[in-house]
Amino acid sequence: MTEIRVMDAASPEAATADGETVEVLIAAPGGEETSRFEDLLAAIEGGGFRCQHAETLKEALRLLGSGRFGIAFVGESLDAGTGISLIRAAGGRLCPTPMVLLSANASAETEQAGLSAGAVDIVEHRDLTASMLRRVIRYAQFNHDTTRRLIVEQQRYRDLAANASAASGEKTMFLAHMSHELRTPLNAILGFSDVIRHEMFGKIEGAAADRYIEYIRDIHESSQHLLSLINDLLDLSKIEAGRFEIAPVEIGLGNLVGEVKRMLQELARSKEIDLTVDLPSDGMEIYADRRLMVQAIVNVVANAIKFTPKGGSVSIAAQRQGQNAVIAISDTGCGIAPEDLAGVMQPFRQAGPLETRPEGGTGLGLPLARSIMELHQGGLEIESEPGRGTQVSIWLPCNVRLLSAAAG
Repeated sequence: MTEIRVMDAASPEAATADGETVEVLIAAPGGEETSRFEDLLAAIEGGGFRCQHAETLKEALRLLGSGRFGIAFVGESLDAGTGISLIRAAGGRLCPTPMVLLSANASAETEQAGLSAGAVDIVEHRDLTASMLRRVIRYAQFNHDTTRRLIVEQQRYRDLAANASAASGEKTMFLAHMSHELRTPLNAILGFSDVIRHEMFGKIEGAAADRYIEYIRDIHESSQHLLSLINDLLDLSKIEAGRFEIAPVEIGLGNLVGEVKRMLQELARSKEIDLTVDLPSDGMEIYADRRLMVQAIVNVVANAIKFTPKGGSVSIAAQRQGQNAVIAISDTGCGIAPEDLAGVMQPFRQAGPLETRPEGGTGLGLPLARSIMELHQGGLEIESEPGRGTQVSIWLPCNVRLLSAAAG
């Protein structure tokens, strides 16, 4: 006896091979119809079927559990049960044995119930011929094997997705707790260094006074930079966890961009980079969370300055396009290779090899800016060409009422 096996799921013709002996389970009450069904199996050319009967649900389940049957034909009624309940109890499409429901009159309701329970096919046994039964067996085995493989793969991917989701949630919680813990000592460092820097308890005097003042300034600036990175990390963690709420208000776009320019003008000047602003004359207003919008634009502009060589330029231009406000930050920097464009939008990923990157940075700037814009029902797009610079466009709806409804 050889069990039917799928040799290649590409074709149902591969489901059986002549000369094999196939064990068939007939789960149905004995009688004339059962005898006729056996005769049909015996008449199949090149068959070789060995039948076994089960007239009760319990006995049929026990035999199916052995896994030795190539196919099972299940009648609509059984002693102490129904064929559909047997198919469902045996595991449906996950059962190692394909199960075909035999019906005297396969109504639409019967077909729906049988397929939902896991039957591979539903056939009316009164109209069966040997050639029809041969095709039923072939296609039942083929379809069953294909479906089982798909179900197993789907379950595997669901398990992988669940594990990934759990790991992502744990990572987000860790980052949030870590960021909170780091901010506390940093705030103390910033506060005490600011007291010393402004000589609030008396002048720093002596031959080393200038050196001390310089060091304190470096401590303060480095702490501010580290705190901004931690804040970015904390904000990104909250956004990923879906626990970030925005507080939108009406903001003049000119005031917003002007604030960003003031914050980064010294950085641009230190690199001898020309930082320019081009705003519409109508004083366009947007409806957004002010702190987050400043954070998003600062991240993009600081990134542009960072990757622009000495003597280059960075521009901030804003305009209305349809119902959207679009802020474009362009630079004359090194540009981004096409294969790196997708990567720069992933947290902690940066473009290019490590040895060619400017110092500093975590790869959070652009991903966080995009997440912030998406919180405002907007987005972020990048256009870049290696050696010719990059343009990052961030946009959000101007319509106050629409955004207010979306935020609420």
